[in-house]
Amino acid sequence: MIDPGHGGQDPGAQYDGIREADIVLRLARQMKDELEARGFEASLTREDDSFVPLSERVAKATREGADLFVSLHADAVLVGHATGASVHSLSADSAGSGDRFLLNRLGRNALASAEGDVNDATMRVLMEMAREQSLQASDALAADLVERIGAAGIALYKTPQKHSNFVVLRAADVPSVLVELGYLSEPEDRARLVDPEWRAAMARALAEGVADWAGAQ
Repeated sequence: MIDPGHGGQDPGAQYDGIREADIVLRLARQMKDELEARGFEASLTREDDSFVPLSERVAKATREGADLFVSLHADAVLVGHATGASVHSLSADSAGSGDRFLLNRLGRNALASAEGDVNDATMRVLMEMAREQSLQASDALAADLVERIGAAGIALYKTPQKHSNFVVLRAADVPSVLVELGYLSEPEDRARLVDPEWRAAMARALAEGVADWAGAQ
């Protein structure tokens, strides 16, 4: 599941008439094409300039049984400077916030054992197992994406792999990452983000990173 951030009444960062929502949607479509060319099935959380709530983006990934979730953004900073791409996965101390998404997908009936309904203690253990596996897989995916982005010669942020607590990373049983493509507030990044050749290179790098990750599973 590829998630182009923002959309509709939420355009995201805006500079010189360039909207984050438009940039990430273009790249999401290119990434989808690159993944499908490699034999993967790929879907988008939004197909056009429409607004999709954050919780619905995650719910769509779990509902459709996605094997991974990649959210695309191009942020801005109001103070100081930031440049280059980075990849975020969920911080371990924030992981419990994803429990409700796991319950939405599986429910108590799906977690039932042969002896009957799952009790609360067993439910907690199953959730912890799913959450730990997802955290490890998300970190591995982030590392593969960073490696491929760097190998493609694309500028990376000074700390390219990070842990964060973004809402879209909280699907407890779906490995999830958020890719900051660059910063619209930085002229150099802004020029790259609107360059078709740069976007094509980034889409290829992201698809190759996903392929590396999938091959190791």
